[in-house]
Amino acid sequence: MERLTYKVERKRGGKWERGYYTKHNKQKLINVLAAYEDTGLTPEQIREIDCLHAEKCREMAELRQKKEKMADTEQGDLFIDDMLLPEPYRPESKTPEEMQEWKERMLRNFLRGHV
Repeated sequence: MERLTYKVERKRGGKWERGYYTKHNKQKLINVLAAYEDTGLTPEQIREIDCLHAEKCREMAELRQKKEKMADTEQGDLFIDDMLLPEPYRPESKTPEEMQEWKERMLRNFLRGHV
């Protein structure tokens, strides 16, 4: 994001003034303000969204590491979140194609609940 304003603090007539200044023309400022207002979000909401996004990115990185760990394990198909799946959920009797479909479906369902 290109910042259009900057804070200033200056002494004018023996009195300190604090505020913002810009070198941009009024129309550019109006256009940027209108685009911001069109989002319907407050600065606090944007900061909250940013924090949630960062949190979800960390969670996704952890999930990717777990997925890689599962792929490196001989019985990786049977583990989710380092837990052995209960007997009814084990895909042992499936063909390789069914196994791949099962793994993808399990991962989608897992991510749907966590992302």
